[in-house]
Amino acid sequence: MANEAQQLQEKLGSSKTITLVEPIDTPNGTVTELTLRRVRVKDFKRAAEQYPDNAVLQEAQCLAIASGLQSEDFDELAWEDYSQVRQFCLGTH
Repeated sequence: MANEAQQLQEKLGSSKTITLVEPIDTPNGTVTELTLRRVRVKDFKRAAEQYPDNAVLQEAQCLAIASGLQSEDFDELAWEDYSQVRQFCLGTH
């Protein structure tokens, strides 16, 4: 259940909690939901520095940062979950 700060952020549209269609196992335990935030320019700049010639890896890194997951854990998301993360964090359809 979201705390008051999360609820306010969701009302303002700056964050969103999603339930994963397919939970993922991480070194810290099983993840069943993610609290997302919008991707920021600084996220993209960091990703562009890491992957200067690969737009796909840049996007994945930005979304991992915005979801609070490590890159290795983010790679384990089901495509349906990735699509939900992408839609919210990047504002795409």
